[in-house]
Amino acid sequence: MRAGATLVFQATSTYCPEVASFCAELADDIGCPVAANAFLTPPHAQGAPVHYDMASVFIRQLAGSKTWRLHEPPKQWPIKRSRPGDKPETPLSQEVVPHPGDCLYLPRGYYHEGITGDDGSVHITFSDGVEDHWADVLHAVLFPVKSLCSGPGSRRRWPLGDLSPRHSGSGHARCNS
Repeated sequence: MRAGATLVFQATSTYCPEVASFCAELADDIGCPVAANAFLTPPHAQGAPVHYDMASVFIRQLAGSKTWRLHEPPKQWPIKRSRPGDKPETPLSQEVVPHPGDCLYLPRGYYHEGITGDDGSVHITFSDGVEDHWADVLHAVLFPVKSLCSGPGSRRRWPLGDLSPRHSGSGHARCNS
């Protein structure tokens, strides 16, 4: 930490009963799982390079302060993670300095970076824990269908007789393939 590294306590709710209780209450309120990570950043340091998260987050400042630089998302609801070294293509939209007791909400996809001043910073990030999106759901549903349809049997003609009007009571002749 003397070199400016941030200490991250992942899954804080698994070993801190107070955080676990808050996560459970928040999950009940918003209707989805909530995860918590705590961050301890020394003075004059940047916690993480500029990035955006794939989940919406609430940042609760516990001690010290941190200047958060926020950029609009590159596109609404991005489906790919930001990569290390990515720079925001959108202009700086605001700078916010939460103090102990303050809370900051960052919707999914907003580029952000936090930098400490003379004081260090301790904050907990609560995320909605939901990184799924419709593209993932559709891929999960349709990909197995695609793989089922890749064999030679799937290229046969559909047995039209099973769908012919005769079977629906119209009296037309049945087609055989």
